[in-house]
Amino acid sequence: MKETQRIAILTDLFTGLRVGELLALEIADLDLKRQTLSINKNILRVETEALSLDNPTIRILNYNPAKKTHLIVQDTPKTKSSCREIAVSDCLCELLVRHLFTLAHSSWSNLENLLFPSKAGTHIVPKSFEIRLNAVSKRCKIKKVKPHALRHTLATCLVEDRVPLNIVQGILGHSSIETTRKYLHKNAETEQEAIASMTDRLDMARLEATPQLNGAKKRGKFAGIKLPDFSERGGKKKRPEEAG
Repeated sequence: MKETQRIAILTDLFTGLRVGELLALEIADLDLKRQTLSINKNILRVETEALSLDNPTIRILNYNPAKKTHLIVQDTPKTKSSCREIAVSDCLCELLVRHLFTLAHSSWSNLENLLFPSKAGTHIVPKSFEIRLNAVSKRCKIKKVKPHALRHTLATCLVEDRVPLNIVQGILGHSSIETTRKYLHKNAETEQEAIASMTDRLDMARLEATPQLNGAKKRGKFAGIKLPDFSERGGKKKRPEEAG
């Protein structure tokens, strides 16, 4: 638990999510049977004066009119193309499952059932994620890495591995190259292979691994696992005052 955002960083690197999409993920967005992540929300910081309190598509976290800015969770990501379902490789899926069971056996609160909660059980602030990523990059003795660099890295590696550009576009949720999309159609099997080509670079032996899951099989090993439900921990769910 010392590396509180370790799996979030790895997930970002091997799926190419925008940081707001990553930190808005809930456990329900992880489909173990299909081995996919559903991207359907976005978290970002906005000026308080720009907030629309009656907007049904946003959720304002810890609303206080005296604050200059607020974190909000949007029901829709950045663009229409950003709503997508992306494949997760075996290695990354196993890390996510281990991560959730580690949380379940900790004292951390997670009443929102977030995939990557803060220690307080709330959404991780994007700036906090950037600070942690910067600390990791310093430890690795490389130039300061911003969250968007992880997304660029995935895109670069996929193109280097000769993954069709429209598949890369679908993974990243871009709305450009529309003309290309008319001639090239998204292929779920090809997308799975594309993600696998990137995550094959993940050296599991170098990670500080927890014990293997009992009865784990090489393929389809996560489909029968029931993920923890943190909303029932500690009795009745309590939420901060919100609007919208």
